[in-house]
Amino acid sequence: MADSIAAVHYLVEEGKLAGKIQEIYEFSFEELIPLEKCQQIARELLAIKNEGSCSI
Repeated sequence: MADSIAAVHYLVEEGKLAGKIQEIYEFSFEELIPLEKCQQIARELLAIKNEGSCSI
């Protein structure tokens, strides 16, 4: 998870971030997450980043 959050800091394009998230989880868990799911996650993470706040 830490690698995914780090990727949010240096990737600004949803597609590139989604690919990186997919790559990270495939490497870490040896399971390929569908790119569509990774795009949804990337979209949500970038929205949080761009809002400048987090509700957690």
